[in-house]
Amino acid sequence: MLLHFALAALYSFTTPIFGSYDEPGHYAYARYVAAHWRLPGRDELVQGRQPPLYYLPVALAIAAVDTSDNLQPQFALGSRIMVVPDIEHDRLPLRGTALALHLGRLMSALISTLGVLFTFLAAQESRIKNQESRVEREQSTTRHLPLATCHSPATLIPTFIYACWPMFLHLSGAITNDVGIGVMGALVLWRVLRVRNLPNLPNLLWLGLSLVLALLTKDSGLSLVAFAGLVCLSIALQRRVALMQFVAQNRRVVLALLLGVVILGGVGVLASQGRITKQVSSAIEFISTAFNPYAPHTVAEQPRSYDRLRALVEALQSYLPAMIFRTTYGLFGWGHAQMSLPDSWYHAALLGWGLCLLGLIFDFRGGARKFKIQNLKSKILWLCLACVVAAPFVRAAYYADYTIMIGRYYMPALSALCLLIATGLAALPAWLRRISTLYVTAGIAWTALMTPFLVLAPMYRPPTLLDAVAMPTTMQVAQPFVFGDAIQLLGYRQPQPKVAAGTFAPITLYWRVIKPVTADYVLNVEAFEANGRSLGRSAQVHPGDGTFPSSRWRAGDTFAQTVFVSVGDAEATRVTFRLNWLDSQTRQTLIAPEAAPKVGAVAVGPNPILMAGKAVPQAQLTAPNGTKGTIDLIDSQRQVLSDTLALTLTWQAKANALPPATVFVHVIDAQGKLVAQFDSPMRGGAYPSEVWSDGEVVRDGLTVSGLAVLPRGEYRVFVGVYDPQTGQRWAVTGAVDQWIPLGAFTRN
Repeated sequence: MLLHFALAALYSFTTPIFGSYDEPGHYAYARYVAAHWRLPGRDELVQGRQPPLYYLPVALAIAAVDTSDNLQPQFALGSRIMVVPDIEHDRLPLRGTALALHLGRLMSALISTLGVLFTFLAAQESRIKNQESRVEREQSTTRHLPLATCHSPATLIPTFIYACWPMFLHLSGAITNDVGIGVMGALVLWRVLRVRNLPNLPNLLWLGLSLVLALLTKDSGLSLVAFAGLVCLSIALQRRVALMQFVAQNRRVVLALLLGVVILGGVGVLASQGRITKQVSSAIEFISTAFNPYAPHTVAEQPRSYDRLRALVEALQSYLPAMIFRTTYGLFGWGHAQMSLPDSWYHAALLGWGLCLLGLIFDFRGGARKFKIQNLKSKILWLCLACVVAAPFVRAAYYADYTIMIGRYYMPALSALCLLIATGLAALPAWLRRISTLYVTAGIAWTALMTPFLVLAPMYRPPTLLDAVAMPTTMQVAQPFVFGDAIQLLGYRQPQPKVAAGTFAPITLYWRVIKPVTADYVLNVEAFEANGRSLGRSAQVHPGDGTFPSSRWRAGDTFAQTVFVSVGDAEATRVTFRLNWLDSQTRQTLIAPEAAPKVGAVAVGPNPILMAGKAVPQAQLTAPNGTKGTIDLIDSQRQVLSDTLALTLTWQAKANALPPATVFVHVIDAQGKLVAQFDSPMRGGAYPSEVWSDGEVVRDGLTVSGLAVLPRGEYRVFVGVYDPQTGQRWAVTGAVDQWIPLGAFTRN
């Protein structure tokens, strides 16, 4: 417990204020309670419909702090982080809102420590063999747990894994009710296991109380209610007696269940009145929407069930499994892709999970029984995990919103998951069990300890300032330009000179501050095709990936900033970027848009075209003078209009980095005389052959004009390729004149 609290406190001070997901809204709720000592209305705050239990102790922790400074988060645009770190306020000595936030976070860490205790008790409870041993322990005069039981690996391993779980530590170091429901999940699991061992009236009452507390913490407690209800139902079914006989013999059990129904019903009434928010009222709204044809929003207005289910299946086949795993194990802050652990850490965790799954298979099939933990209620653990995990899936399928299928919504099942991991490790053969247990526990401890130093701290660290006088040595192209009289563009570097269509093109820009500015500016980057067409997608990003707002700049500060710009629907072309700075408040540009500079020249590859097996190449061309380079003409289409001949040629590269190539079109009359021609670099120079990749398919449109003056008769069309520097034609396999005939047309 001390280890978990210390790690959670470390996470809390590593993450900037407001840096955790939805923390501004959760803090506002606790601050409202601390200021008014009443619950907010359902629509007063962003999180106003949340149940109140978690916020009450947090409000007590911050009640004595003066938060009149009303500090608000500054959200970053287009950056790897969502909240700009507030270095000025988030440093010792803490005052005002920053002090209140950190005190609230420490209270959150203290609350999460209770989850460690409940997980330990659940693990200890799972080792009780039967009801008789439960009664013996209840009647024992020993007030403390036996030392052998406390030190048992079956008890300590799941508790240690729970205490060091990276995602839960990050949430424990922030103000969020995900912490509270994670603790309540461990509490309910412990009480369910006690009821499973001895279903008497006191244990059922304690279970009912724990469920009420879970519902008062977050609406995810509904899944815990379903879990507890299924377990109690299984207990009743296992007795194999008639219902009336069961009621007669277990009057206290029935009374306890009825009492629990009354308590939960009272909670539902309070929730529907807005006094206790969201948890039961959301369920009522969900049910009424689903089954009441006269509800304001009926199912008919939602996407069809089949469409929602199909979309869910498609999502599960693509990105959701990896995202769910990452967000459950460790994904931090407001962001997603950019705020994760290194990939190798996830791979190591997957290996550990695979070993545990192997042990669970042994446990399920009854193999290696001498290595099993006796009487561990693995079925109950699986049921808890299934109920908690099913809830976001059902909501996602119903509302067609798959953003709610993320790991922090599975925190109520974390205790059960840790016990299952311990079960899998214990079920492995002895030689593998020792290695796997050491690997899993050491790995999760390393991840928990090093994440603040190797992941979180670098994530929020401002960019390294460069030499204030010398030009950056890593800069590829110098392109000095001054925005207003305050910000100078030194030049740029293109880490990737070529990207695929539909992706993002990176460009690193080098800036120098001429004089300080008082406003906060965001960098606006607009992409243009080579023909000047705007792609209509502007990337607006805060300086330093959101960590270095311009209001903190000092004269002479020099830094680099890498921006990822969408290339949209551009393909087989070059893309340039126009830069400007926008005031984040007024949205006014620092200089006129027409005066803004354009930088860079990133090649964008075409979308893949599956031509294999559809047609034999019409011709093969080889570069002259022994230069390595071959291209195939795999398709050609032509259209003759009154004055023009339009050709669409489809080429396929057979090597990387081809030599320069210019394509020509010749129109020859019946006497063999050249009457019209057109020469152009590949794709008009927008996507020259030098940037083609091996196997890439490129379509090129060519137009020969001036046909209206030609007399009547038949004309033949030829195309070829030549070196623009030497004029020497590329060799055409099987052709003496080094050109390719494309048929004839007749002018009447």
